[in-house]
This record gives sequence, C-alpha cells and structure tokens, in this order.
Amino acid sequence: MSQPCNTFAFETIKLSKVNTEKRVLSSIGQVYEKSEGSKFDDDLLKILKEDLSFLSEYFKISDQESFFLSLIIGLNIKSDTVDYEDISKHLGCNPMKILLHNNIFENLVQKGYIDKVRYSGLSYQLSRRFFLRLNPDLIEAIMQDIPIPNVEHIPHLKLIELFEKLYDMNEKRDNDNELTEIMLNKAAHYFESHNDIEIVAHLNQTLSDIADRYIFVYVVWKVLTGNGSTDLGYLINEIFYEKHTAVRKLQSFADGSNALIINDLFELAPSRFGNESDIELTQKARRMLQDAGLKLFQQKKNSIDLIASDSISEKPLIYNREESGHIEMLTQLLAGDKYLEMQQRLNSKNLPAGITVLLHGAPGTGKTETVMQLARQCGRSIFKVDISNTKSVWFGQSEKLIKRIFTDYRQLVSESDSTPILLFNEADAIISKRKNNQTTSVDQTENTIQNIILDELENFEGIFFATTNLINNIDLAFERRFLFKIEFRKPEPGVKQKIWQLKLPFLSEEQCRWLTEQFNFSGAQMENIYRKCEMHEVIQGISVTFDNVIEFCKSELLFDKKEVKIGFCKQ
Repeated sequence: MSQPCNTFAFETIKLSKVNTEKRVLSSIGQVYEKSEGSKFDDDLLKILKEDLSFLSEYFKISDQESFFLSLIIGLNIKSDTVDYEDISKHLGCNPMKILLHNNIFENLVQKGYIDKVRYSGLSYQLSRRFFLRLNPDLIEAIMQDIPIPNVEHIPHLKLIELFEKLYDMNEKRDNDNELTEIMLNKAAHYFESHNDIEIVAHLNQTLSDIADRYIFVYVVWKVLTGNGSTDLGYLINEIFYEKHTAVRKLQSFADGSNALIINDLFELAPSRFGNESDIELTQKARRMLQDAGLKLFQQKKNSIDLIASDSISEKPLIYNREESGHIEMLTQLLAGDKYLEMQQRLNSKNLPAGITVLLHGAPGTGKTETVMQLARQCGRSIFKVDISNTKSVWFGQSEKLIKRIFTDYRQLVSESDSTPILLFNEADAIISKRKNNQTTSVDQTENTIQNIILDELENFEGIFFATTNLINNIDLAFERRFLFKIEFRKPEPGVKQKIWQLKLPFLSEEQCRWLTEQFNFSGAQMENIYRKCEMHEVIQGISVTFDNVIEFCKSELLFDKKEVKIGFCKQ
C-alpha cells in the first residue's frame, strides 16, 4: 500500500508551552487530548465548546465537523494513515458510533478538507476500506498559523482526466510565482486521492519521489497528444523553475539512478542536435498504459529505416545455381502460410521459431537487393538498420541503441499483420571477431554490443537478415546463431551473359558472350553499365551502340585498365 505523501511531523502539543499566536494548534491539541478515552459521551462537545467554536470560525465549518477534523489532524501525528477504526480506538467507543456520523466525514470531503482514499491491494479488494487524508493546503495554513485558504475539493477523475489535470498544473502556473514544491504537493494530493486506479497505485508504490511520478504523467500526456519523445533538458526545465533542482534531476537521468530509468519506464535516446537527449516511454510503460485503456500514438520511426513491401520496385535477379536453390527455399519459407506452419511446428517441439539468415560474399553480388525482393514477394516490410547510427559518440549509448533496435522490432512485430524482416545491412562492424584484450573503452563497448546481439539472437522470434562482405572476420559465436548462411559469388559466365541480355536487350548473343569473357564484373557493376547507357541516351538523344558499352565497361575498372583484346567481329 502506498503511503500518503503529506503528513504532519510536529511534536505532540503541550498546552503550557504553546505560544498564544498558535491558537489553532492549541485548540486542536485540546480537542485531541480531552477526547481521548472519552467514549464520545454526550457532554464531550460541551466541554470542548470554547475550542470548537474558535476552530469552527477558523475552518468555517460546524462544531462537530471541527471536532472530527481535529481528531484526524492529531492522529496523523502518530500514523501515516487514519481510518474510522483509529478514531474509534482514540475515543474508546464502538466503531458503529463513528459510522453514525459518516455524513460529517462526507461533508469534510465535499468541502475539500479531507479525502477518503481507498486502500490498494488485497485489503481493498476484501474489505473496501479507505483512509482519511488531509488537504495539503489546509496543513500548510495550520502550521504557519495563517488564514484558512479556499481549499480545493478533489473530485474522483477518470484516468485520462486525471493525467490532463496534472499536466495542466504546470501549464497554468503563474510564471515563477508558484514554486515547484507547491505544485508537486498539489499533484501528490491528486495521486493519493486516486490510489484505487491500478496504474496510479502502481506509480505511488514504485516511484517514491512525487517529482518522478509527475514527470511520468507529463511525458505520457505529451505522448497522448502526439509527441512520441521529448527533449529531456527542455522538459525538466519546464517543470523545475529552481535551477539547482533541475540540475540534480537531470544528473539522476544522466547517471541512470533515476527511478524512472531503474524501473524501465523511461529510456533515453540521443537527439539529432548536439549533446542532447530525448526521453521516451519504454515498451513496458506503453503496455502498462495500453492495459489501462489509453490509446497511444505509435513511436516515431525513421521512414528511411522502415520500408513497406509495396514500396519496393520489382527487379529481376539472376543467381548462380547454388544461390538460386537457397533463395527459392527462403522464398517458400517466408510465404505466409508456410511461415505460420513452420512456426507452429517448431514451437510444438520447443525449438526457436525464428529465421536468421547471413548473406555473405563479395560486394555487388546482390545480397541487399535479394532481401528487398524477398520482402516484396512475401509482403513483408523491412526494418533496415544503419549500423553506422549505432556508433554513438556518447559512451554507453551504443549499447542502449542496439537494445532499442530489438525492442522496437518486437513492438513492430506485435503491430503487424505479417512478420517484418529485421535487416542489419553491412553488418561487418558488429559481427566481427571479438577483442580478447580490451585496451580501450571503445573495445569494451564493441564487445558489449556483440554480446547483446548474441543474446537477442539466441531465442530470436522473427525474421533476421544480416549481410557482410568480410565473412573471414566473423566471430565464431555468430556462426551458430545464423540458421542459414548463404554465400554470394560473382556471376558465373552463363549467368553473366543472361544478365547482359536482360539489361541490354539490343545486344546480340555473341556480343553478350564477348562482354562476359572480357569483363569479370559483379552484378552491381553490370547494373552501373546499364545506368550509364540510360543516361547516355537521355543526354545525347541517340541510342547506345556496342562501342559505347565497351567504353562504359572500361571506365568501370579502377585498376588494370588494359586494352580490350582485338578480335571481336562486329556484324
């Protein structure tokens, strides 16, 4: 059960030592002392008439209301929580006698002096008990011996109304005239008054600092209104006007000691601008809010990273015989019905149901394009990861970014009708051999990143592709994590000839054979020749000739630009 955050800490009143200016506290002390063990007899209110009359004038309530309010105040000195049983024990009377005056407590609630807060947990479920809690503004007035303020009655709000009310507290502050502490005290009153709401009770129990609870709601409201992430520095300075408080709170996020980070409710992500950081809800927090009935905007994802299957243009690919067999098998496996059948069978045998594929080979042999075409044919989007973006200059951020990639992918899977593909393109940098002698922090970070990926792939559920040009440098631990390992070689002579014919259909079969023999190009290099031909026709306004093709081929070579052998007979 969470504890009320605003309770009295003043010592038991000793009437002989109370200053005359502390008349309110003195009168409350008299009522509390003389009522103890009185059995709440008929003469008690007459005995306390003078003090109750003064308190009634001060509180602007009846004598009976002042009597019970004084008892609640006095009992709060001894305990964090006060309920009907505590009051009956203090008076030494039957609890039923207190229940007969329930209307008085309801009046105090309606006037905003106290709140009836239900206990959370098992006791609440079984007995529907509640405790009584004082309005913090009322407490402040009593302690400072100032006129009673216009206390605010706390109505019971629905969750979304409560979050809006809390957010508006900061928005409606009178510039710098209202201290953060006062605002947070008001917020705490709302949190405790709504402890019967499951998610609020969880926050009250998990986050002891009211500032952290308020920050959580503040960020949630921004997400509900369409802001997926918020600049941390800007947010903290919006809430905390006092600079020293703002700096301390920022430091708690920076060093990871903040309860919102520890309890996996918030995560930090580097901003696009310099040494800044965005604060985001974790998947745990988003699930918790969705379970509470709040519909959240989806987290913003870079549109370059998420590629829809219907946005991929069809491109014919011609493979060597061995590669063709592997790709055909993957195409069938990733088809909707077969994929679901495969998952069910593997799950029934307690085997990992994920598909992990490593495509390796020389540059330009079609590894990445193969993934694109598989996605297009099978109707699966691609979550493409730019490995360079994980090389964060912030110490420790690279590891967090890698974790977020897999977390975001799992969320994407849960939101998609068809399981998407997670693609680590040109993954050499993060699946290469781990360093045994970690001499620098960079070495340690790279090894940590690799360990994270190894852990994620161990029981991966989904579709994962990685491409690399440097297979000889792969760490052996990764070799086992990939279910399929497919090597892409440069096209064989027969395949190269087919590619020439496909790309440049105006060439004769003999001309295509000659190009195949003269130039040992990869598929990507042959694609470059094709593009140059298209550009030539646009610029020159005339069709490309075979001589043009030969010149384009020769210019494609960076090294060994030897003369092409003479002997081809143009017909």
